[in-house]
Amino acid sequence: EKGKLLVPCKSLGFTLAAGESQFTEDMSDAVSEADFSKVKDYKHIPEAVPGLQTWLLLLCLEDRIEAANEWCHEMGAATLEEVIESREDLADFLQEHSTLTPGEREALLERDR
Repeated sequence: EKGKLLVPCKSLGFTLAAGESQFTEDMSDAVSEADFSKVKDYKHIPEAVPGLQTWLLLLCLEDRIEAANEWCHEMGAATLEEVIESREDLADFLQEHSTLTPGEREALLERDR
C-alpha cells in the first residue's frame, strides 16, 4: 500500500496483545508524514539505453544513472542486453567515476539480476 503501515482493524476482531501498547505509541512516527525534501528525483534524467534506469533501480544503484549514461555513450551501448553483458566493464567505470562500494559492485555483477 505504497509505504503505509496497516494497522489491524478492530472491526475484524483484532485486539492488542500484551506488549503491543508500546507499539501503538511508537507507531505515530511510522504513520506520520514522511519528509522527502532530501530525496533526489532521478526520473528527469534521460536514460542512454531504454530500461537502464529501471535496472539500476532494481540494483539500488539509481543514483549512478548519470555515470552509467556516460559509460553507455562512451561504449556505444544501445540496448540493455549489451549493458548487462558488459556489466564488469560498467562496474569498473562506476568504481573509477563514482563511489561504488564493494557490495554494490557485487550486486551489479550478479548474473541473476
